[in-house]
Amino acid sequence: MIYCIWYPSGGFGHFLNGVLTLHGENFVRPKTSTISFGEDGNSHALELTAPKYYHDPVTYDFEFDFAKNYSVLVDNGINNEDTRFLKFFTNATVVKVCYNDQTWPIVANTLIRKAMNSTLENALTVDMWETNADWAIREKYFLFLRDHSLRHAWKVDEQYNCLSIDDIIKYPSLDYYINQHICKVAEFECLHQNWYNTNAVYLKPTAQAKEIIKSIESNVNVPLTHITDFWSQAVVNYYIWITYNFEVPANDYSNWFSSTTEIQKMLKNASYI
Repeated sequence: MIYCIWYPSGGFGHFLNGVLTLHGENFVRPKTSTISFGEDGNSHALELTAPKYYHDPVTYDFEFDFAKNYSVLVDNGINNEDTRFLKFFTNATVVKVCYNDQTWPIVANTLIRKAMNSTLENALTVDMWETNADWAIREKYFLFLRDHSLRHAWKVDEQYNCLSIDDIIKYPSLDYYINQHICKVAEFECLHQNWYNTNAVYLKPTAQAKEIIKSIESNVNVPLTHITDFWSQAVVNYYIWITYNFEVPANDYSNWFSSTTEIQKMLKNASYI
């Protein structure tokens, strides 16, 4: 059986490939039995057991042993959700990696750092605003998250096995989904923990933002002075927007928030809660 892992940018495909090829039942194994992660959290160093389907090639030639299972990465880039790859893998099990508004900031960050091999500072400049004030950088990041067309890409499609990034993040959810919907895999919690730790820079801001929204909803005051990087602050502002349909006024809160009570007060004054 061939398992096509169809994914947006960000390293999710290579990680899932590692899970299947190292722990999946009856899969062709790579020569190494462990994954080494790169500085940006990627797992590209793991040998592929079948060639990657890359940017809609004209041909795909590989002699599969159909007594075994294979993982094939379908990498067309985040801008291309075309299914032309299916003509080469007509009977394959397709696993589509999907994201939503809540997990879009994770993909946005990995897109810049991993796929573009850039940094937030270089990719999202404030040159045209003629200021590099803190509020301007934070607002630039927020607008990128709010307005980028790719926020609406890679949605669930019932034709395929759709694995959400929310489920990839949590080991019990990922283990359950793969075993119930894709194939049998042995325990891989250590591999998942290593992946999570090396990709924490992408995952932490959304986890943090979710907890902040919970605190606001529960009327619990939480200090926020420890959140000092502008991307994490922008992700919180983005979560406020997707939750309450309210945009934090960039200039009014140029110093950002010191606690969740300040956010509550802002929303109450604006009659949004």
